[in-house]
Amino acid sequence: MHKNILICVGITILLLGFAVQPSIATVQPKEEIDIEYSPLQVTITKPENGIYINNHKVLPFFVPLILCGAITIEVEVIPNDGWAGMEFYLNGVLQQIIIGPGPVYEISLSSWTLFSKINLEVIAFTYDGNSASDEITIWRVFR
Repeated sequence: MHKNILICVGITILLLGFAVQPSIATVQPKEEIDIEYSPLQVTITKPENGIYINNHKVLPFFVPLILCGAITIEVEVIPNDGWAGMEFYLNGVLQQIIIGPGPVYEISLSSWTLFSKINLEVIAFTYDGNSASDEITIWRVFR
């Protein structure tokens, strides 16, 4: 009985693969973007979705969840030259401004209350007034 069900599921997946294949083959390649002239982009790369203890990701999870300890915020900026600095906001309150390349910011979570929901926003800005931002929600459990 189970063998028949598995065979039916396998055949269905195979047929769906053949049905989807022509549409995948006709997708046009993305246009190359000249990084030198592309608009400023900023992405928070750490913390990513997962459970963290003392700044180390110990398990995958569907949101960034800090069990205890501090967390280092890592940010990627594209293009990686020509920008002046970054601003870090926690729940809408400016925490720090970093001028120059290589922004890494360590947040001490000891002053936050238990079971906190923290909105982290990072804004990168250039000397000529352009800016870009990214934000994530971080959950904090213990001190």
